[in-house]
Amino acid sequence: MNISSTVRIYCSKREGRPGFTLVEIIVALTMVSVALSIFIAMFVSAVRLAAESRDKTIALEVAETYLHLLNTSPDAFCWQTNTPNEHGLFAIDCEKTGPLHSGMPPLPETNLATRNAHERILSLYNKFRCKAWGRLPSPDAASYEITVSVSWYTQGRPYLFALSSSIARSRVDTATAPPGEKKGEGL
Repeated sequence: MNISSTVRIYCSKREGRPGFTLVEIIVALTMVSVALSIFIAMFVSAVRLAAESRDKTIALEVAETYLHLLNTSPDAFCWQTNTPNEHGLFAIDCEKTGPLHSGMPPLPETNLATRNAHERILSLYNKFRCKAWGRLPSPDAASYEITVSVSWYTQGRPYLFALSSSIARSRVDTATAPPGEKKGEGL
């Protein structure tokens, strides 16, 4: 009998007042705020990772385009093979009149529907800078090793992406020779 009277007393305290107690409301609000802050943190992290992935994809595309231009038309670049640094690297500069003379990457060759779309793509590509470097692995090597580095800043942090390839030494030597001395001319 003693137990049933205790249960009745406890139940009778809640019967007269409908609703939640202050403690229950505070606990519920705390749980909702913790869950909401975790959700917001995950969302912000996902957005940041998506932007970082987009930037890396653009950097890869830019490096591939630049390497393609180096391999297909080496004469459009100024190969400074005579001035390597202490590591054997030499700069590969763009011609002053070429499309890459500013160090900015070339925009994709697509027809965009609106001017806003064009400006959005332009602002995406404007933050990337390209440089190309070459190196002769050994004095008797048949090809140059070329590396394109694409750099950019995101949220104050510097990023760098590099892509390497090779090009036949004869193509570069022909491209860098003075106009009267190009191989195959005057024969």
